[in-house]
Amino acid sequence: MSSGPWEGVWILVFAYILGLHQDARLPHPEPMHAKAFIFSEDRAKEHANLLESFGPKPTGSEAELSAIRYAKERMETAKNIASKAGHLVVDIHEEQFSGQWNLKAHAGQWKHSVRQMYSNVSTLAARVRPVGWDADAPGAHAVMISAHTDTVNVGPGGSDNGANVGVLLEVLHNWVSSAHAASAIHRSAVVFMLVSGEEEGFLGAHGACMGHPWLGAVKGVLNLEAMGNGGPAHLFRMSRDPLG
Repeated sequence: MSSGPWEGVWILVFAYILGLHQDARLPHPEPMHAKAFIFSEDRAKEHANLLESFGPKPTGSEAELSAIRYAKERMETAKNIASKAGHLVVDIHEEQFSGQWNLKAHAGQWKHSVRQMYSNVSTLAARVRPVGWDADAPGAHAVMISAHTDTVNVGPGGSDNGANVGVLLEVLHNWVSSAHAASAIHRSAVVFMLVSGEEEGFLGAHGACMGHPWLGAVKGVLNLEAMGNGGPAHLFRMSRDPLG
């Protein structure tokens, strides 16, 4: 039995009302003057806007190097905040990696394996750790938040990936400020990693995984990435044993 054309109309009306209700439940963005240990969308957006102002940032370009220098300045600021608090230590490590690996052939893409090679691809990282935390001690562990600084050569990368670099820098600021404001002692280290060469095939990520001195203690990684300038957020990849 046909339900008639009105059923579709009522479904659309219901979906619209439900959408309004869900939207009203979302937290309001925090302004620029929000307390330092509270995530501020306005501060993260300010980072993103400045990074976008550098223009397209292909791997190794002067524009990307400017973005990396800006990020390092923000990390130095976080280091000063932690130093004044006395509960946390911020280490900053900048390194360039070179390497290679084989890309296996896939049906419909290419017939033969391809060797991916790269040289002097930049990484920049800040590690926030409690005073006395030792990466080599039994049971020592860290988590990592990562994002890439490079963009395609035809756009400034406001969403991919300037917005996520802005989020990373704001979370770093929140993390060190929480100890400063509330005297909280964090028992684990957190690594904030920026890598280059993502648009060319995850080059910086490969280099960091193969040779970065801080990766040994890392037990979990949250990578911040954008796939376009809109749409829902997704956790699109995770390990087989995410809690192990």
